[in-house]
Amino acid sequence: MTAISKEKMIGVIVCILLFCFISIANAQEKITDETLMSIDSEVKGYLEKGDINNAATKILDAYEKAANDKSSLSPAATKDLSDNLFKMGEAVHKKDGADKARNWLEKAIEMNNKNDEAHMLLGWTYFEKKDFDKSLSFFKAANAVNPSPKSYQLMAVTYFQEKAYQKALEACDAGLKRNPAAEVASAMLNIRAMSNLMLGNHDQAKNDYLAAIKIDPQNKIAISNYNKLYPKKGSK
Repeated sequence: MTAISKEKMIGVIVCILLFCFISIANAQEKITDETLMSIDSEVKGYLEKGDINNAATKILDAYEKAANDKSSLSPAATKDLSDNLFKMGEAVHKKDGADKARNWLEKAIEMNNKNDEAHMLLGWTYFEKKDFDKSLSFFKAANAVNPSPKSYQLMAVTYFQEKAYQKALEACDAGLKRNPAAEVASAMLNIRAMSNLMLGNHDQAKNDYLAAIKIDPQNKIAISNYNKLYPKKGSK
């Protein structure tokens, strides 16, 4: 065998070995439904214990692998991952605030754009920063996926902040038709009362405040708003 032939043979062997190495590495990097759900279970455990750091490490690794091979995963697996990314965002939001939570919530939506809870919390992070246009876009996205009372409540309060009182009123009306829980219904009635007041509908505003307080006697905001407008006789 000539020196040139030996060099060619060595080159071929090196290429084959390199190809095998890359193939094995890629195979190891791929993630399956089973491994993803197993990681999700670990993440839930960490979050339940309040161990955000370990939860973040685990779920970030799962996200990166899933993002590279999303098409091979089942909708159920990506939904679970999205739910855990949302919970991660929720935990970070409570601990570190809006700015640091956004990255997790954006990842949650990337994995499942029908995750209405992620849309709503992401919108709320912008609401907290008074970026009402952006927050409203996420609340509307959540509402398009799931027209829940909560999404209508968030839309209503944002419209009110933007001084779009008629739209706030309409959002409250739509949300109240969807059988909300007492606390949410009371909050929407309070927003509707404030909107009616700004539109000059004073009698309706008074009725809404009274209804809000009747549904949820613990609604301190509605009680305070009502007492400011209609102070008890003898009070200063």
